Formats: sequence, structure tokens, C-alpha cells
Amino acid sequence: PNHKFVRLMNLVKDVKEDYGLKYTYCWHALTGYWLGVDPKSPGMARFSPVIQYPCISPHFDYTPGMLHSEPTMLWNPSSFVGMGLIPPNMIKAFYNELHQSLRDAGIDGVKEDYALKYTYCW
Repeated sequence: PNHKFVRLMNLVKDVKEDYGLKYTYCWHALTGYWLGVDPKSPGMARFSPVIQYPCISPHFDYTPGMLHSEPTMLWNPSSFVGMGLIPPNMIKAFYNELHQSLRDAGIDGVKEDYALKYTYCW
């Protein structure tokens, strides 16, 4: 188990006991600000993560209309370094393991945020 989830388990236990909370929920986003998962992380290898870039062809050839509606594309980090994504055939296993770790830590529910502004190609 991930040592971070052990600390989370202790926090959840303390919060439930100290404040009488019946349920605790967790929010997480795989994509967005964090730019996905780290494909170089040893714990991620079994999920075959890859770095993907927004589907813009050629790369950085933004249309005037795209820049008018989304000017941040010019400096969005995913345009420069890509985003670490789990391939579709592995995503169920990835989330099952992630959510099991959260359940084991005492989390009762999860709100997932899919903050992707762009389409990523497989």
C-alpha cells in the first residue's frame, strides 16, 4: 500500500472521531493542473502510462478561432510537456486500485473531476 494512504487513513480516523463526521469524501482529478500521472513512477509501470499531447496537428499550429476562444492554449503546460495518461484498456484497473486505496483509508465516496479542455489521441 502507498504510505501516503496510511497517513490519509489516520487523518480520516481522527476527523471522524474528533468532529463526529459520519462520511468523508475525497475529490481528485487525474488530469488538469497535475498533468496526469508520472510514467516514470515505478508504481505506474503496470498501467502502461504514456505522455500525450493535445490533438493539434501540427503541434502548436493553433487556429485564430481556437486562440480567440481559448487564448490560454499558448501557455498551457500540457501543450509543452504533455499529460501522463493511462491507456483506455488499463483505466478500469487503475481507478479500481486507486479507489480501493481510498476505501481502505476510510474514504466513503469520491468526486472525480475530468478537467480536460482538449482531446487527446490514442
